Amino acid sequence: MAGSVTFPAEVKLNALADSVTAALAAGSADSGWQLTIFDQSGDYSEIRSVQVVSGNPAGQKVSFIEPLPTGMTPGLIRIETVDQFYSFAFSVRNRGQSANVDVVVFFKRDFNELSQQVYVGDLRRFTLGTDGAPGVGGADDNSTGAADDDVGEIGYPGSDDARNYQVVIDWNPALYPNKPERPPLREGGYLYDPLNGLWYRIRTVGDVTPARDTAALLTLEDPIRRDNTEDVNESGSIDLSGEDRNGNSALDRGGVIIPKGVLAVFPLETKSP
Repeated sequence: MAGSVTFPAEVKLNALADSVTAALAAGSADSGWQLTIFDQSGDYSEIRSVQVVSGNPAGQKVSFIEPLPTGMTPGLIRIETVDQFYSFAFSVRNRGQSANVDVVVFFKRDFNELSQQVYVGDLRRFTLGTDGAPGVGGADDNSTGAADDDVGEIGYPGSDDARNYQVVIDWNPALYPNKPERPPLREGGYLYDPLNGLWYRIRTVGDVTPARDTAALLTLEDPIRRDNTEDVNESGSIDLSGEDRNGNSALDRGGVIIPKGVLAVFPLETKSP
């Protein structure tokens, strides 16, 4: 089973060899070139990613990892560069014996720093209503006998707490060790909650007054499913029983990533091993 094809000496592949070598030397997992190899019969073809270009004279032998099927005799061969217009990634949330999986589809996925920047963004499952308290203000809604208005009462049935669809994204330089760029916000785009591994589609992008140049109010298509912040009552401090979840006596705020080029996110059914 052949793992390479050799071209006649008059076919000069030196430029291809240089391009492949440079791509692999730069740490790319893919050289960016592929071969479409047609059988001499013309009945079928195989596609292979170029791994190495070598030979004497230089650049006559093109190698690939997966060998050709037994009995295939290469005929016409097309060499082309591959531009990864579409790619996908799995977002997997492990739950022990099962996992929730999203398929995230990208168009010309961007791996630069802006696409990986974590912006300050407190995702809260509930807004706390007009009384600003978990459940019914001043009542031991969950009958624990503990202090009233703890985080376990948030969203308690019969209270004025409501499911939340909004989050403020803040890129004020004072909140970061290094000044961040403005996030690539757009209606119909997506944001990612790196703490919980959850994706949300952005319905609208609005201003936050007076900080309209350093923050934006995002309304999401679906309600927020899990908190990513300890500041669940928007007070700016740890002042509710149960807010300091990790016990470090510091207010840990949430963060979100706004990646460019996300076309769609498809949730799959729960998967079990």
